[in-house]
Amino acid sequence: RLRRCKGKINLEDCIDSMENLGWDRLEQEPLMVALRTCRRKGHKMDFSGFIDAIAPLLSAAEPTQESVRRAWRLLDENRKGHIDMEDLSRAVHSHGLELSVEELRDMVAYCVGNC
Repeated sequence: RLRRCKGKINLEDCIDSMENLGWDRLEQEPLMVALRTCRRKGHKMDFSGFIDAIAPLLSAAEPTQESVRRAWRLLDENRKGHIDMEDLSRAVHSHGLELSVEELRDMVAYCVGNC
């Protein structure tokens, strides 16, 4: 039987705890992005609000050639034929994500090393 709890997640404590685990930043990134997104709305969040923030980050459809082309067109706004850090940073910030240039570089390096 499910219990309906009315508790809240203290986002500052949760973020501090995650950072203190010492995990590689990339392994926890979807979770941290969701926590930071929630934190911008307040210092506490109920569980359903947290699930609403993290669910889109965890769902991934099978990439098709057309979906990759659409994503490329969104990122390569000036049609340069390549995506640079400025394009990536603009796209990330336009979606309300506060990732540093260092975090973006880490993600790109991880992708390049694992493709």
